[in-house]
Amino acid sequence: MQKNDIHLTGYFDRNFGDDMMMKLVVRSLPEITFLVNETADTPLLSEQNVVQKPYEVCRRFPRLVVTGSGFMINTKAAFKTELLWFLKGHHPGDYCLGCNMEPLGSPIKRFLIRQKLNKFKLITCRDQASYRWLLRNTTKPEIYYMPDILFSLPDEWLPAVKEPSKLGISMMHRAGDREDCAYYRAMAQIADDWIRKTGKSVLLMAFDTGKEDDLFACRAVQALMQFPGQTEIVAHTDGTEILTAFAHCEKIIGARFHSVVLALRMGIPVYPLIFREKMRNLLKDIQYPYPVCDLDAIDQASLLEYIGSDQTSYPLEQDIHIRAGEHIQLLKQKLAT
Repeated sequence: MQKNDIHLTGYFDRNFGDDMMMKLVVRSLPEITFLVNETADTPLLSEQNVVQKPYEVCRRFPRLVVTGSGFMINTKAAFKTELLWFLKGHHPGDYCLGCNMEPLGSPIKRFLIRQKLNKFKLITCRDQASYRWLLRNTTKPEIYYMPDILFSLPDEWLPAVKEPSKLGISMMHRAGDREDCAYYRAMAQIADDWIRKTGKSVLLMAFDTGKEDDLFACRAVQALMQFPGQTEIVAHTDGTEILTAFAHCEKIIGARFHSVVLALRMGIPVYPLIFREKMRNLLKDIQYPYPVCDLDAIDQASLLEYIGSDQTSYPLEQDIHIRAGEHIQLLKQKLAT
């Protein structure tokens, strides 16, 4: 092993957003050899400078955590894990790129996450609310804010949008969602209405094809539709499927955070469905002016108006892709010192 080896960790569960964030980091730092645990399930393993090693080997090297919502405690299992890691003195990482903070609820949860975060040397976050929280609640790491890493996707990675004609719906499967839950029924109705009014087809997109299993949600919606034959399910494997699907979309309805980021980056009109604060904070940071609604309170009338409207894409600040790339450039500077 060389001194420029680094242990890469994060959310390895076939999630488009996390996979693409890691891919951007790996491709931007070709001088680094990234080590990942043998159990990691990620398209990154096809990269030449990503090497699978046993955990005991990986842990000997500086650890980079590339994550979004990686500091939540939203289940009993997550709380137990964080508590055990604290009691055992677990070292979460040296550098963290691209995170955001979600409400933690109880004082003990806030304590555990603060202790974890204070073990890092550097943390970059992707929204201003998280930046303010980190400044208030950490004392050890250097803290920086930049827009989400996926805003830095190179133009050459994005397929050209040519005569888009489909409605894209990024679905989310939440624990406990039944096959006929209100959210799925609402999306089925919107998809049918689009087909009925325009004669055009619908793409149901599964951004997470791992444990969160967005395919379950896509199949449930398709089964509830009146026109399932005019619907196609697109599932993430290496990222190209989602990117190609977006290039065919006239409009996007996005429950997944990175479906909204990708639509904005590609200049496609998008209706965000808010499930966590990270989406709300993103929209606030960019001053998004168009209608949105919460995933648990679908505004059917607003969505119907959106699919029948001539809403245009929201123009981002011209330098947002440069600022989003500063997550990686800052890490590069730190590794060089």
